[in-house]
Amino acid sequence: TLHTYTGVAIAAILSTVVTEYIAGWGPDLEILVPVMPLWTLTGFFVLGVLLGGMGVIFNKALLVSLDAAMWINQRAPYVYPVAFGALIGVLVLVLPDATYGGETLILTMSNEQLAIGTLLLVVAVRSLTTLGSYATGVPGGIFAPILTLATCVGLAFAAIIALLVPMPPHAPQAFAIAAMGGLFAAAVRAPLVGVVLTVELTGAYQLILPTLVTCMTASPSPMTTEAPNSKGAENVSPRAPEPIATTASANARARSMPIRRANRTASIMLNASTTYGTVVRAPMA
Repeated sequence: TLHTYTGVAIAAILSTVVTEYIAGWGPDLEILVPVMPLWTLTGFFVLGVLLGGMGVIFNKALLVSLDAAMWINQRAPYVYPVAFGALIGVLVLVLPDATYGGETLILTMSNEQLAIGTLLLVVAVRSLTTLGSYATGVPGGIFAPILTLATCVGLAFAAIIALLVPMPPHAPQAFAIAAMGGLFAAAVRAPLVGVVLTVELTGAYQLILPTLVTCMTASPSPMTTEAPNSKGAENVSPRAPEPIATTASANARARSMPIRRANRTASIMLNASTTYGTVVRAPMA
């Protein structure tokens, strides 16, 4: 109703004012990119297809990591979080770029010309640390690590495309920004939320159209690849994903579920309504 929407709008305005007053004005990850030519939309479309498949793989891998951690904890309590925590501690000293949320790394990579192999290596290492860290159950958030993965994929994709077709000078940054929204949309199945979050985080409002193309292309992939449960489990419409539990008790209940039931929706590990400011600043491997 209009009354409800008015209340939500007022709450959003007030919360934004308070957040900006405390954290400062302007985007958290400001990346200034000029308008991209219309002919590059084909590349953003292909990027969306790639991110859609990556989202499916990431979601399934996250569920598998949760199930594996639960299996280990049932037989050797606290061994997995202690062992993985020790590994992360070593990585903080040896390879800090593989740990933490990655917001600083996003800005660094966006301003540097990294090799394709280096970018793909960062994707592989941070994927493992993100999946392993989330499975420990320690609060920290997964939104910022996903943005970092997406940035690496977008930059690598732009570098590969540049080998085939001449691209504008700021194409890598543009593809990186679009990839942030695309991977988020593929995991959560919320393309419009992905667009809004991305442009607000980066301040790249001139990339709304390319980001929208990427997000809309990435979103249908998880919906079409999810098969119904063949053993009679409850079927849930793929267009109504369950948000991830954000409390310790809810996380415990989620981990106690059989993997068949948890697999009702691949987006169970993300909450589309989680704000960037409450997650990205939490240290997360």
